[in-house]
Amino acid sequence: MDRSRRSILFAVVPERHLGLLLVDGVIAETLDPGLHAFWRHNRGLRVEQVDTRLHAMVVQGQEILTKDRVRLRVNLSATYRVGDPPSIPLGPFAGPDFLIAERRPNNETPMSPSRPP
Repeated sequence: MDRSRRSILFAVVPERHLGLLLVDGVIAETLDPGLHAFWRHNRGLRVEQVDTRLHAMVVQGQEILTKDRVRLRVNLSATYRVGDPPSIPLGPFAGPDFLIAERRPNNETPMSPSRPP
């Protein structure tokens, strides 16, 4: 019985989540919510779960330097949902941290002024 458990990968994908089946580190299939079982057959199998619910994110106190060298301090709020699960980074994915890193411009890049000088 113990040997058969090592031969089969069991994965439960909760409601409002999707699973990504990785075969030897490559995404092979997207899994709907429910119970799934796969034969290992001398290959590395792993299931990563992706939360598809709507999330809110707040980034407070970001400083932006305008083109005319005026510092602005802004607070950002956003709601997001993962729309294409295979395109997100895998592993220890911290959604808001990844989004902030991807969307934040280089802090030294000046913004265009909103009004003429």
